Amino acid sequence: MNYPNIVLLCFLFCQCTLKDLPVSKDKVQKPKTLEYAKLYDITKNNNELILNVKDASNNTYSYTISKNDLPFNNVIIASSTHLAFMDKLGILDKVTAISGEKYMHHPYIIKQLEKGDISDIGFEHDMSIEKIMDLKPELILAYKTANQPMFWERLKKLNIPVIFIHDYLESHPLAKLEWLKLFGILFNKEDGANRYFKDKKETYDSLKGLIKNNNQPLVMTNMLWNDTWYLPGGNSYMAQLIKDAGGQYILAENKDIRSQPFSFEKIVTIAKNADIWLHVNRINSMTELNSMNKRYSFFKAFKTGQVYNNNAL
Repeated sequence: MNYPNIVLLCFLFCQCTLKDLPVSKDKVQKPKTLEYAKLYDITKNNNELILNVKDASNNTYSYTISKNDLPFNNVIIASSTHLAFMDKLGILDKVTAISGEKYMHHPYIIKQLEKGDISDIGFEHDMSIEKIMDLKPELILAYKTANQPMFWERLKKLNIPVIFIHDYLESHPLAKLEWLKLFGILFNKEDGANRYFKDKKETYDSLKGLIKNNNQPLVMTNMLWNDTWYLPGGNSYMAQLIKDAGGQYILAENKDIRSQPFSFEKIVTIAKNADIWLHVNRINSMTELNSMNKRYSFFKAFKTGQVYNNNAL
């Protein structure tokens, strides 16, 4: 059985004055209207932008950005999802360094790394403060992890600005996409970001309207990573995406936004009979997938060839 609609909808996506200080509420305008995103908001205060970003524990990080410092032109990014946003706005040339070269697959970034025009500052706990200081970035776009709070504090003390991008913690696909509007503001591409979001929202809603829920295939995602299988939480944007596409996610009853770790043995018990398998890293064929781990052949989706990967550039 083929499931074109569910697969199509699931693959639709894809030194400044910046202070972590309380901001005066004098002459503060109302926050810019966001339709879906819940984890950030922006307000204007005279010649400044006030950005608030929340994490999964509902902690808020506040930043004050002078409009005179916009757009940013020398940026370090810590996630490939940040590249996707910048690519859509045509501003990849603003990237001067990345975190984790082996996790970056965009042709432009790979080429710039090979030429030495973009640097790799290391990944997560191996990131180099010395390299960052040498690059003198105007801004670092990062994400907050449990094992890095001291690292970000050190950068803060060195007056190196960091903004957390928590798009992946949103609970709706369009909320995740709406972080594009923040990139539009930071890089003076606001009109383009708004147009792109509007276009993709209309496409998403149109595809969602085609879905008939009388046949809901069971859907599993991802694959083993260092002997652990991480699944998106049942309240994550990926779970919502699968639901909107007419599928039944294997962790639909889970209430967490964050990824959940499982052993292979546990995954077999909950996903063995899944009809569809999505997001198998950058695997290009069933033969390659099988060579990675023979146990993948245990799954029904593998046996029936219902394995899909969004790895086209």
